[in-house]
Order: sequence, then structure tokens, then C-alpha cells
Amino acid sequence: MFYPLIMMVLVPMFTSSCSKDDEGNNPSKKELLMSRQWMFFSEKINGVELVIPDCEKDDFMVFGLNGILNSNPGAMKCNSLDKIETGSWNLSSDEKRIIVTNISNEIFEHIIIELTKIKLVVYIGNTSGFEVTYIAF
Repeated sequence: MFYPLIMMVLVPMFTSSCSKDDEGNNPSKKELLMSRQWMFFSEKINGVELVIPDCEKDDFMVFGLNGILNSNPGAMKCNSLDKIETGSWNLSSDEKRIIVTNISNEIFEHIIIELTKIKLVVYIGNTSGFEVTYIAF
């Protein structure tokens, strides 16, 4: 009698779906961008990886609320004048491009190649020749 009672309790527990628990676990691209800080990881031109100076390896970006973008040179600066720069960003309506305006009002289009909770890969500009990868932290 004890065995059937345990099975009646355990079987539904292990066979029930977790779909309700999983609802809402698919954040939008905007939510993914804003949920982390994005550290510069690598860049390639036409598939060839470039050598990154040590002073740029800790640079990161923060996609903030209201379209504010902070670009932080990190602790290891390339120039003593390096400082946090603030610009703006927005996501295209099809969520395939990040439009960035820097402090000098220059506009750059970043075509999203990959965006996960831990990785952002973009092509910068109108061509696919300049690829930049960021890692979330």
C-alpha cells in the first residue's frame, strides 16, 4: 500500500510540465541588451581577427533606460583622457539593428548577428566586413 501511495505523489511531480515556470523566460532583445554590461571581446575585419590592445580589453558598454548608452573605458585606459562617454541608442522596429549616436552626434548602425544572455555580436556600418563581439558580465 505504501509503494502505490509514493508513486501517486512522485510520478506527477516528475512528469508534470514546467511550461508555466518557463513563461516569461524569453526576454526581448531590448531586455537582453539592458540586463547586462557588455565587455569588448574581439573584432574582425572580413573574418580576420584583429589584435586588441590590452587597454581596450576591459572596455564595456551599458545600454540604459530611456535610450542612454554609456561607453566605459574600464580601469586600464589607453589614454589618460579616456573617460565614460554618454550617447544614445535605440533598437530598430524589427529588432535587427541597434542605432547608436555618439557624443559627437555621429550615428552608427550595428546589425545584430547574435544576441544571447551572454554574447552580443554585431556588424558595424552598412557592410558586414567589421564584426565586433561583446561578452556580458
